[in-house]
Amino acid sequence: MRKILATAFALSLTTSAAVAFERPTLNLGAERSLETETNKLMVGSDFGPFGVGVDWKDTAADPFMFNISQVNVDVSHGVGPVTVYMKNDFDSGLKHDDTTVGIKFKF
Repeated sequence: MRKILATAFALSLTTSAAVAFERPTLNLGAERSLETETNKLMVGSDFGPFGVGVDWKDTAADPFMFNISQVNVDVSHGVGPVTVYMKNDFDSGLKHDDTTVGIKFKF
């Protein structure tokens, strides 16, 4: 498994120079949970294979006082029908919370 991840990481580094001139995208979003009465604002950016996002949540007990609830740093790289990805989650204090590694196949 480590060899696969190391190979995927090396491929993403070698091809990141090719996508270095790619224009970054900005992602904006908003959600409302009807059951728990919480609002969520999401802001993120994708630059080549890298993505960074920040989520703010507000609760019914503290309305319109949005607090950072999560920071996401995601990396993915597609080679043909295969995409290797890694998702890193951090809490509001920027402490590491979780890392998920996976592979997707497109048919």
